[in-house]
Amino acid sequence: MRLVEKHIIIKSDKKWKSLDDICFLSKNLYNSALYYIRKNKEETGKFTRYNDLWKIFKNTNQKDFRALPSGTAQQILMLVDKSLLSYFKLLSKWKKNKKSLNGYPQFPHYKDKIKGRFITPFTYSQFQIKNGELKFPKRTNINILKTNVKILKQVRIIPQSSCYVIEIVYEKQEKEKIINDNYL
Repeated sequence: MRLVEKHIIIKSDKKWKSLDDICFLSKNLYNSALYYIRKNKEETGKFTRYNDLWKIFKNTNQKDFRALPSGTAQQILMLVDKSLLSYFKLLSKWKKNKKSLNGYPQFPHYKDKIKGRFITPFTYSQFQIKNGELKFPKRTNINILKTNVKILKQVRIIPQSSCYVIEIVYEKQEKEKIINDNYL
């Protein structure tokens, strides 16, 4: 079963500035991806999927894509792809039956240029855990975080209105319950 360990980081914490910076870069990449997809859809009529977008951003050295750790940048592009896939499915559902939804589906909105922040996901391969200390990738400049997790699956930095929440997703094996047939 998957579980989550949460750490709440407030403004007075030393990690705040690093978390704010990386979520800002994440927002920039999210907005750039949306802009590129929207522009390409208007020009060619085709929806740019994750694989093509990843190749384009990698080959053009898109600055926000390069500023983030590669695994994180890929995860953000996957989130954009997932939200746009959902948008286009809603759009086709609305076209088939206009009464099936409350109104015309809206294209995902851009995050605010200055105040906007976006979720920053990390994969398990980007981390090291030693003696209960989680070490973030060097490029993030985030200090070590103490944790009880032994084997993690993912780490997410989620911006909230007054804090950042670091979620450490991990798996825990369930113990099988032995049922005695005599009590049936």
